[in-house]
Amino acid sequence: LKRALFLLELGPVFFDLRMTTFSNLSLPDREAHFRSWSLSGTELRRVVASAFRRFLQLVFYDPPSSWAGIGYDGPLIK
Repeated sequence: LKRALFLLELGPVFFDLRMTTFSNLSLPDREAHFRSWSLSGTELRRVVASAFRRFLQLVFYDPPSSWAGIGYDGPLIK
């Protein structure tokens, strides 16, 4: 995860030859940059994007307080 964060942060510099880091992009540019990683022809970038997406979904949807918003009643066995 540490390496993935490093790659994402410096992705605009390394892969797009931009003179700025991910953190310094505007919100729409960050979203477009991350989306481009999901569709990239480079396996490394797709793997990093997938790992972040899965991790963030786990963190966001794990608390029971978020279940009602997605229509999930909770596990069958309580």
